Amino acid sequence: MSTGKSSRTRKRSATQKAGDQKTLLSAALLKTVDLGIGAIIFVAPHLFGGRHPLGRFVIVALCVATAIAWFARQFVLPQAKATRVVAWIVPVLASLVVVFQLVPIPAEWMPILSPRLAELLPLWSDASSTAPHIGTWQTLSLAPEETRLALATLIAYALLFVTLSERLETTDDIARLMKMIGLSAVVVAGFGIIQYFTSNGKFFWFYDYPFTNTDSVLKAGFTNRNHFAHFLVLGLAMLLGWVMLERHSANPKSRRSQASNSSQRWSTNHSTSPVNSWSIAALLLLVACTILASLSRGGILAMAAAILVATVIYTRAKLFTSNHLMAGGLMVVLAMAALSISGKYGDVTNRLDGLVSQEIHEIDSIATRQTIWNANLESIRAGWLTGSGAGTHRFIYPAYLSEPADMEYTHAENGYLQIATENGLPGVILLAVTIFTCCYWCIATLRNADRNAQLQILTGSIAAALAASVVHSIVDFVWFIPACTCTTLLLVAALLRMYELSRSVPCRSTTNSHLAPITRFNISLGVTLSGVWAVATLLAPGQTALEWDTYLRASLASKSSAAQQTFASARQQETLNESENLNSSSMLKHLTSIVRDYPQSARAQARLAALLLGTFEKLQLASDNAMPVSQIREAAQASQFQSADQLRGWLRKAFGEHCRLLYQAHYHARRALELCPLQGESYLCLAELCFLEGSSEAAYDTYAQQGLIVCPCDSELLFAVGKKELIAGNETEALRHWTKSFRGAGTHRNHIIHLSASGMPASRFLEVYAPEWDTLDSVWNTYRLTGNPAELEVILSYASNLAVEATSDMPPHAASGVWLSLAKMQLELTGPQVAVKSLQQGYLLSPDRFAIRYELGKCLMALEEFTAAESHLQWCYQQFPNNPKIRRDLERATRGTLQQLARSTQTRLH
Repeated sequence: MSTGKSSRTRKRSATQKAGDQKTLLSAALLKTVDLGIGAIIFVAPHLFGGRHPLGRFVIVALCVATAIAWFARQFVLPQAKATRVVAWIVPVLASLVVVFQLVPIPAEWMPILSPRLAELLPLWSDASSTAPHIGTWQTLSLAPEETRLALATLIAYALLFVTLSERLETTDDIARLMKMIGLSAVVVAGFGIIQYFTSNGKFFWFYDYPFTNTDSVLKAGFTNRNHFAHFLVLGLAMLLGWVMLERHSANPKSRRSQASNSSQRWSTNHSTSPVNSWSIAALLLLVACTILASLSRGGILAMAAAILVATVIYTRAKLFTSNHLMAGGLMVVLAMAALSISGKYGDVTNRLDGLVSQEIHEIDSIATRQTIWNANLESIRAGWLTGSGAGTHRFIYPAYLSEPADMEYTHAENGYLQIATENGLPGVILLAVTIFTCCYWCIATLRNADRNAQLQILTGSIAAALAASVVHSIVDFVWFIPACTCTTLLLVAALLRMYELSRSVPCRSTTNSHLAPITRFNISLGVTLSGVWAVATLLAPGQTALEWDTYLRASLASKSSAAQQTFASARQQETLNESENLNSSSMLKHLTSIVRDYPQSARAQARLAALLLGTFEKLQLASDNAMPVSQIREAAQASQFQSADQLRGWLRKAFGEHCRLLYQAHYHARRALELCPLQGESYLCLAELCFLEGSSEAAYDTYAQQGLIVCPCDSELLFAVGKKELIAGNETEALRHWTKSFRGAGTHRNHIIHLSASGMPASRFLEVYAPEWDTLDSVWNTYRLTGNPAELEVILSYASNLAVEATSDMPPHAASGVWLSLAKMQLELTGPQVAVKSLQQGYLLSPDRFAIRYELGKCLMALEEFTAAESHLQWCYQQFPNNPKIRRDLERATRGTLQQLARSTQTRLH
């Protein structure tokens, strides 16, 4: 008996100990989940918003770790609540749509699912042709690696959404989430202000990000002020709800009402200190001022939408009183005062005037959205059924551009168009269902919770944030910024839980619906495996992201050196050549490293191929046996080698070990196209190196034409094709290609100017190419070398008319630069009498521009207007007091003024 009792006691003790250990583990996992959610809210905005591959990797890892911790807790709990199917529906369907884009499609299905493929990729479709055949394209996605990355990110989003929809229980949890998002926006706004006013041009004062800096606008840890402003708008809506909660709790009537409803699980307890509400209002004011100071028109539009929706909901619920109206008016006055003190008031009013008065295609400062929107619309018409593949926008839109673009559009500047472009009809349907469902949850919650002010306030705040997201996505791609997307998903999950609470759905932890242990294990295992796959997929891009940035910086520096070489002196050209060689060496080193660590990167493979070919060209032209690649190709094709070994032996004998660069370039170009067949530069590389395949000269045209199909506005490709046509004697075709090529930015413009100017009168050149001010200086300098003043007179007349037309729509600083350039031409050809008028125009537009005032001072001095010249030169001397040249000019002007005064005095005495 005693032995049996002792045994049962030991068993109970062991069971209790195991239960206690599971309880401790469950508590630790729950703490991990809460820490993960907090990290996503507070850390994600400081990782370039997740737009940077390394930041995206960290955010995805946080989402996955949070989800794994939650489902591990569900597994160790003795009785875990059942997972809700509704939270999985859209994420699972969206994932299936993307997976379908990655699976190989039978050849007979491809014309039905993606009929444009045969027209877009003829080299991948017709294997029976005698033309070069690269392969057969088998997936709906035209950049499978980018689609895999998109799928990994989507899985992380889905796991985060499901986790939070399960984690939130009461309005206390929802209010806590709302406060965290609001405080994160305050931190981001504060950091943005500090970084802007103490900026050294680098993010976080130490990281030099390619293509953008922190000097010009507020952006905190985001690469774009629009995304920065959008995140703040989401936080602003949460702060607005927080203020309303505090003010409502401070109202005696609301406290009595709350006490009467205390038995309901969805009532919330809040502090009633009025100091809190004013403190939060001050934080709200800070965030609102920062949004305005960011000068993001889309952000301001989103903020207006959020405030409007919140006002309508709170007014309908009779929560918005005259006191709130007065407080809002006071905040507007304080905001304007703060902007005036910071010096941003004038900039903000200018942006607001533009937002009200301009058309939709002019909402951004460079008015280029219409270009990319038209390209997206054409892409949607061609591939509306299945799209081009998630994440493929940067590759697909060039096929539908009508004119060369001076920038790469990584996204569509419109969330709706991008989803339709990449995911076709299924993506549009899922997006519409998601928006409709969120609207239904908002309306149903407000209707069901008619007598619960706290729930109405929370719903109004979240509805305002989601409205801002829907509105801002019309003019930007905020849905593709992980920090903004994660925050939005957290709010949608909170909205789902509030909808349940408003319907008085019992808490899921107390329901009798429990999952069997094996089911919980399978769910946890599935979540873990999918999450680990997502993190592993994004690891390589994250690892190579910093090296890619280093490559981009070297590439920008190389382009700058190349642009400066055209009209530099001999000494300057020597320095620039050394700089360009160093940059090229750096680019080659970093691209080689990236391709080694991340061989699936189509862009890195394409860039490396082009760089290897360019490196060979430079080395070859500097060698004793100087021959460009085009001549090597012609010589190899004329020799008609019997085997690849014979060709390789000839190349090694004629050009040494450098010939290995040709084979490497050819390999990486083909690899780039196998990863994404929409890269025009890789087709150009294969065209140049087609002789390595034993192909005839006709293969050049085949590859080039395929490149022009996928990138009809690729300026470098158009220039190369035009140059080949010119060599072949087809001047009309060459001119047709070059005319289009000239409209795109790049070093090819200077080549076109030099090649055309040698045999084309200036009047004809201006008629054909219609150069703008970004190339007119080069045109002037090139024709000046001909030594024909008549040609320069034609260009000067054209420039004078163009200046009047162009400056009418330009910002003052840019317009003043035009007048300065025109003045230099006039000064060289006609003297200071005409040039001074252009300089005065520039001075009126930009009175603090040193170059204009210095040139104006010298022109006035040449016209013996010494008094006027002295004032400008005096100002220039104050800017650079240690410059001896300015000091000498000022002394001459002062002497001239004194001499004129002396002569005037002497005349009066006589």
